[in-house]
Order: sequence, then C-alpha cells, then structure tokens
Amino acid sequence: MTDFHDYTKTMPGVPLKFRTSRDVRYEGIFSICVAPAGTVESVSVVTSTGHAELDEEWKVVVKRWRYVASCIDGKPIRSCSPVRIDSRAH
Repeated sequence: MTDFHDYTKTMPGVPLKFRTSRDVRYEGIFSICVAPAGTVESVSVVTSTGHAELDEEWKVVVKRWRYVASCIDGKPIRSCSPVRIDSRAH
C-alpha cells in the first residue's frame, strides 16, 4: 500500500476508554507523506476509525514513524501514500 519502506514504527495502541471488549476492532486509513530524510511530514485521515479523538491520537503516533524514502534515479524524494492501521495488527 505504501511507496516507501518501513524503517521504524510502533503501532498505535487503543486508549483505555475505547477498549470496551476484546472483540472491538478499530481501523482507519491515513495518508502519510514522507520527506526525503524519511521523516513523516504530514498525516491526514482518509477513512476515519469512527472516533475523531482516536484518529487524532493515532496521527500523533504516526508522526513519530521513520521510513526509508522512495527514490528516483537513486535520489530520495518526498512521497505520499495511504496506510491502513488496524488496532489488532500489534
């Protein structure tokens, strides 16, 4: 789903107030733009988890992720791609 490669990331957790049972699953799609240095420049919600507060918390975590940027002719470039985050993926 992404044009860039994971370097380091911690999947966002689900805050206690959203943990109503073990069977509840949250997922959303976020557009992530990665700078040539591999840092996340911006994050926006493409498909919400259904909870604006959870979307915002996940955006904060995603901003800390690092990637190996996409390259053209061996030169790192800025690129954006959608990323699906699933609360059960970790």
